[in-house]
Amino acid sequence: MEDKLPSQTTPKSAKSSLELKKFLLLLGIPIVIGLIAVVGLYINQPLAIRDTVAQVDISSKGFVPQTLKVKKGQVVSWTNTDTSPHGLEADSSKLESFETVDALNAGDSYSYIFDKDGTFNYYDPANPLVLVGTIVVGDE
Repeated sequence: MEDKLPSQTTPKSAKSSLELKKFLLLLGIPIVIGLIAVVGLYINQPLAIRDTVAQVDISSKGFVPQTLKVKKGQVVSWTNTDTSPHGLEADSSKLESFETVDALNAGDSYSYIFDKDGTFNYYDPANPLVLVGTIVVGDE
């Protein structure tokens, strides 16, 4: 005589747990691929350039230095050395990923990696006639 086993069913909580794991796996794959791509771009930059940060100080008198020459792939960091807040804005058609900074308070910084050659102008929107600066990117 053959014993019949009760039909096996997966409990509801196990099903939802399995579905969640599948969802997280499907969500995680594009994130991991994106991280690998970003790390790959970073690694492909010469170490001396990546690790050298060019500094621009912001004060009520302007950006110091007002014109800065850097190499492609170099990081530029703006630091507010003034007691008043200052902003940063650049031509978004030339620097698509440059984020407009509404307010850097005293001691705050913003950094940007210049990944293409060219001359890029920026300014403080609160005082665009006095607080202007230029970044020149190239391997001269």
